[in-house]
Amino acid sequence: MGNKRLATNSPFVDDAFQSPTVELRELIVEPVMSDSDYYNVSEMGDAAAFDVEADLKAHHRIPNIIIGITLLAIIVGGFVLLYFGGLKLLATTKSPEDYPGPGGAEIIVTIPAGADLGHIAQLLFDKDITASTEAFKKEAVSHPSYFADIQAADYRLRIKMRAEDALRILGDPSNVIQAYFTIPEGFRNTQVFERIHALTGVLVSELVAVADNPIDLELPEWANGVVEGYLSPNTYAYDATPSALEALQPMVAEFKRVTAEIDFVAAAQALGITPADAVIMAGLVEKEGGSLQYAADIAGVFYNRLRIGMALQSDATVLYALDNSGTLDVTDEMTSFDSPYNTYLYTGLPPTAISNPGRISLLAAVHPSVHEYLYFVATNPSIGEVKFARNWEEHLSNVAEFNAWCAANPTECGTG
Repeated sequence: MGNKRLATNSPFVDDAFQSPTVELRELIVEPVMSDSDYYNVSEMGDAAAFDVEADLKAHHRIPNIIIGITLLAIIVGGFVLLYFGGLKLLATTKSPEDYPGPGGAEIIVTIPAGADLGHIAQLLFDKDITASTEAFKKEAVSHPSYFADIQAADYRLRIKMRAEDALRILGDPSNVIQAYFTIPEGFRNTQVFERIHALTGVLVSELVAVADNPIDLELPEWANGVVEGYLSPNTYAYDATPSALEALQPMVAEFKRVTAEIDFVAAAQALGITPADAVIMAGLVEKEGGSLQYAADIAGVFYNRLRIGMALQSDATVLYALDNSGTLDVTDEMTSFDSPYNTYLYTGLPPTAISNPGRISLLAAVHPSVHEYLYFVATNPSIGEVKFARNWEEHLSNVAEFNAWCAANPTECGTG
């Protein structure tokens, strides 16, 4: 059965279609003795005066000895305490072992996500970047702002560095070694996931899980939770051990940036279609030849067919349904494969986009050419030549050119 997702005012079912008017090309106190501690000689009389000195000596000899011994003990004890206490203090304040720097050969170090101070200190010591874990920990405590700025990423350090130098490098975001992955125009999601996995190590299953429950991807509301078609082709930077969400989220953000820049939603509405259907159209155009030269013309052919209820008969949709991207030669058996994506069997647009389109194809989808063509074929894929036809007879002549090219280039055609 046909596709039922088009709005009732769709140009494909009535005359609501509006012709486009825009061209496609536009980070120690001593004790004090009181007077009562001494004898009062004046009160003792003359007889007693003779014995004063002896009496004083008798009374003070033993106390003086005791006081002397006590003072000696205090002095000796003080020296002992000072000596051993000093040793202990020296031991606790001695600097940990550290290299003098500046270091030797370069080494790439990956700081994993969630690594704490002990983990990082051990990692640097194990790689002989620092002479001890204590040295790095000491510097991190002394310079907390540098430690706080360490990211999960790759860094270029040197073996046998001063711990402070290593900390300063790690704590400077500009020293993060960025890696990149590139997604070409026209990749379907499965190809995007495989490319990201190959370059970043993120598991395909994790990427699929995010795409299947895309709430955190922040898709446009009008995308209706569909991810195919919304992962914008571009080159993206990533740090060490990115998550699946961290890999995909920037691609959706880029899609929204591009579509906002070209006023995609408004242009689709002016054309009489939903922006979601326009993305599907852009995905078709991308796979069928989304070059600046032909994209708008190809979009025009598809819109012409939709307007009169003619099946799109896009080979690209059949190959998507078959998950086959290794051939250009689509056989009759292939076009008989039952799938809602087979536009030979079902009229209207496929259920979702069949690729992630680039800027040119997005523009073409909302600014198609106005013409009378109903057919097109890439007559020479090696140079990207496409020819258009108004009727079946003209089209057969163009197909003959493609068949001749295919016979001469079996490997490129996918038949050799």
